[in-house]
Order: sequence, then C-alpha cells, then structure tokens
Amino acid sequence: MRTWFITGGTPGGFGLVYAEAALKQGDQVVVTARRPSELREWAASHGDRVLVLQLDVTDADQVRAAVKAAEERFGGIDVLVNNAGRGWYGSVEGAPDETIRRTFDLNLFAVVEVVRAVLPGMRARGDGWIVNMSSVAGLVGGQGFGYYSAAKFALEGLSETLRQEVEPFGVRVLVVEPGAFRTSEPFRVTNRGL
Repeated sequence: MRTWFITGGTPGGFGLVYAEAALKQGDQVVVTARRPSELREWAASHGDRVLVLQLDVTDADQVRAAVKAAEERFGGIDVLVNNAGRGWYGSVEGAPDETIRRTFDLNLFAVVEVVRAVLPGMRARGDGWIVNMSSVAGLVGGQGFGYYSAAKFALEGLSETLRQEVEPFGVRVLVVEPGAFRTSEPFRVTNRGL
C-alpha cells in the first residue's frame, strides 16, 4: 500500500481524480486544501485510508507541518502530487506586480517547498514518485497567460533537472501537461520522458 500526498484537493479538480485513482488501487491518500471542510463528506466515505489537511502551499511552515502529519499518520510519502495551482489572465505589460508574484509563488515556489519537505523521506527509503502538474502553457505561451506560462516553463525546467538529481536515489519525476480541460472530466497524462 502506497501513500499519496496530493496538494490542491479542490472538489471537482485533478487532485481528487488522483486521490480516487489511488484509493481504487488500494492505496492511502493525504489530500490538502485551503478549505478542507469542502472535503469532509468525501473523506468520510473512505474511512482511515484518507487524511485531509488544511494547507496553503505558499506558507512554508504549513507545508512542513502537513508533511510531518502525513508521515506520522502513514509512515512516509511514496507519491507526491504537486497539483495546487492557478492561472491568472492578463497582459504581460498590464498585470499588477502582486498578481505576477502570486502566480510564481503558487505555481513554482510552492512546488519547491513541498518537494523539499517530502524528498528527504523518499531519498532515505530509496523510492518515490514526484508528480508535478504543469500545463501545455509550460510548453507554448498563450496570449493573456504570459506569467502563468512563465511559471510553468520554469516548472518544466526545474522538473527536468530534479529528475536527474534524484534518479540515483530511486526517486522518479513525472510532469503532467494538460491542455484546456473541464476538471470534472477524465484526463490524460503526458510524459515527456520524465
């Protein structure tokens, strides 16, 4: 039985799609959300194989506390899914500085914090998966999404480098790059050799 740690567990989103798939194969999941009360009913239907934690991934102290709680409950994290993220629409010239910073804080720097918190346990066990949710916007820029694309391009480069760094420790890195989607619909995972 593997333990999954999934950020961004918004109802109807990719996070719960991952969680449901993990549960279906007999694994246990930790799902984080800024508003965990939205997941109470869903979690109750899965019993003790689910732990829901409140987490703002842009808060490093909360990240470390959530990872520690997950490890204490389930003994370790085998699969990390960095799913939390958001896109903001606006021009490169006209986007407010705060929006630009929030875009990078959530879509890049928060991923770094979560990876840094989870990776020591994976490295010590010599096994694990890190799944980073990117976007087709991380491959091709689109008008109106310049800063979102920039953050996802950075995530792509970070993930490719991370894959090389952690492979000797038995840890694998996968980047998922969905295009436009309805989060209540099934999705496909694209693996660019990671």
